[in-house]
Amino acid sequence: MDAHCSVKQMSCKNDPKKFINNAFHGAYRGETATCPCTRCCMAYLTKTEVQKHLLVRGFDESFINARGNGEPSADEKDCN
Repeated sequence: MDAHCSVKQMSCKNDPKKFINNAFHGAYRGETATCPCTRCCMAYLTKTEVQKHLLVRGFDESFINARGNGEPSADEKDCN
């Protein structure tokens, strides 16, 4: 699943519930999507894990500040 928000759905970057609904829309139980929390650095996790991470850790700044289509910005931190 691709968890990035479309240009029309940019508000989901500041709202964990909207992000989760968008990221897992149409997903089967157990499928994964990227987790934009402050620690995961876009690792693939289940819906339950992503929900917990966003509630406890919040969105990573680089994800919130990413350009229009949700792609990482040039100054995003190195995740490796």
